[in-house]
Amino acid sequence: MKILKVIYDYSVIYIKLVITMLSSVAAIGKYIIKKEEKDINNPLSILVENPNIDNKYNIIFKITFDENFNYLGVFDDSFDKSLILKLLYKKGSARGADLSPTSKLTEPEKTFKNKILKAVSDAKKYKETEFLKKLEQVLKEKEKQIIEDIKKLKKRYPNEGIILTLTFKRGNEEIYVGDIEEFKEYFIYKATMDYYYMKTGNVVAKGKGVCSICNKEGEVFGLFREFKFYTIDKIGNVSGLKPNEAWKTFPICLKCALYIKEGKNYLDEHLRVKFYGNDLYIIPKVLDEKYIGDVLKRLEKMAEEFGTKDYSYREKKLFENLSKKDIYMYITFMFFKEGNDFKITQMIEDILPSRFAKLYAEIDRVENYGIFKYFKLKYKKLSKKEREYFKNILKNFDDREGLRFRLGYIKEFFGNEDFLRLLNIIISNKKVDYYQLINGFISKIRAKFVKDEPFELSAYKSFMILLFLINLNILNGEIMGDNKEYYLYDEIDEFFNNYKGFFDRDEKKCVFLLGILVNKLLSLQYKKRGSKPFQSKLYGLKLDKKRVEYIFKEAIQKLMEYEQEDNTLYYKKLREKVAEYFVKAGDDWKLTNNEISYIFSLGMAMSDRFKGKGGDEE
Repeated sequence: MKILKVIYDYSVIYIKLVITMLSSVAAIGKYIIKKEEKDINNPLSILVENPNIDNKYNIIFKITFDENFNYLGVFDDSFDKSLILKLLYKKGSARGADLSPTSKLTEPEKTFKNKILKAVSDAKKYKETEFLKKLEQVLKEKEKQIIEDIKKLKKRYPNEGIILTLTFKRGNEEIYVGDIEEFKEYFIYKATMDYYYMKTGNVVAKGKGVCSICNKEGEVFGLFREFKFYTIDKIGNVSGLKPNEAWKTFPICLKCALYIKEGKNYLDEHLRVKFYGNDLYIIPKVLDEKYIGDVLKRLEKMAEEFGTKDYSYREKKLFENLSKKDIYMYITFMFFKEGNDFKITQMIEDILPSRFAKLYAEIDRVENYGIFKYFKLKYKKLSKKEREYFKNILKNFDDREGLRFRLGYIKEFFGNEDFLRLLNIIISNKKVDYYQLINGFISKIRAKFVKDEPFELSAYKSFMILLFLINLNILNGEIMGDNKEYYLYDEIDEFFNNYKGFFDRDEKKCVFLLGILVNKLLSLQYKKRGSKPFQSKLYGLKLDKKRVEYIFKEAIQKLMEYEQEDNTLYYKKLREKVAEYFVKAGDDWKLTNNEISYIFSLGMAMSDRFKGKGGDEE
């Protein structure tokens, strides 16, 4: 019973979340309907589709009868937007008819039989009238002649997209499918049937209740699935809905369903984007609906400026656009997967412009810290795919310099599910588990190290993420930052002070400096021998306090050997600094083994940013 209660509670929470989002979508749809002078009291103005939406179906073939059902022939005409409601088109199932006897012509015989004739028969089954009986009868009687007439006329338009429909002549008046009550009534029934009926199980979910969107009482539906949020036995991924009572749990009236449909169409056109491989809706909500037009214009302009539906690597520009405070609004980010059903993978609700402004400011701030501003990529040869990637993350690709901040770095360490979860935490200003981050960072870096692949860029990215989170107060600490390209060994304490939000313990400083020293030793070995034998002593970056102490002793010993060989002092001041912090750190270290490993790798990655006065070998 407890499990069932948890499932039910989760279902209720999920539904409330969805209803809040749908209310925002409905408000958009309401504005669009009013702007386009559609009539909410005439559902056809919203439900009917434009068969020439892609401008590929500019010719109409009209199978024409007189008012006494005498067949007059098939006549051609040009498509015009004023005919959209008269044509009464809406695509049906692939194997069935469309929702009226208006269809896109493929093969004359198949289109006539499977679309036009079947649509008339379906309408007759729904509600048999004398008009529909006679029409069905004459279409069957004249089937061969009509098909032949279509074939003949089609020869004049071999490469044109053609719309096939029925019309009737009454004197000088031409009556279209959309002028006939039987077809209009059936169209509305068929177009809205999915809101309350499901064939599997013969489920009918509608009744009298209060709409969850507008809070008005009347007929409400329980299976409205414009976003396909749930199947009849699922809400999200949680079962618990009784099929025929879904209208009590998730009631939506016809008007609000139409508002949501129109709002979703708008989102799909303007505010449905990709973000690091994820589908994302950017959904605005205003407290005063009189401002919604201004908000939508602004977002449309933003979309035009972006010039792409993929907002990956464009978060800084996105946050800047959404940070304008002259209109009081919220933004919801809804990440989702769409297949047979619609699954919300992450919902970040009610984000204020002030939050976007903060995110933008901190991205700009961290990108301008010297350690990232003067970052240099060491790779020389790049594949086409690598070139495209680095163009997106480097400020100056030609010089391979300057590391930009990208939220997508998080995904590189943690995978998509955790990426979306952490994105929610960051944008919503919640706290994050520091140790989970460290574990994820070192896992990726360690894997590269063991394979002898370059890991330095990963280390820089991870540190950038940490500093960004510290600046947002999502992690504790304070970062001053700097504008220095490199530090002298005498300035190491200045570096630690500038980044004291992370380097807040002497053992961290000690391990970081040791990483610098070891990487300089490896570089020296490679310069002398063309190999790095000392790398085998680093335990595959699985370190603890004892191993770090051992590495320090071995590194000192190896450097002393090279000093005797070359009669040169190597990194004397740096070695003294490492030893100083070993003493300061004492024996009571408060670092996890993964923390030690990570900080050591960070030191290795950043070793070329620290130098002696007389050159790197001082």
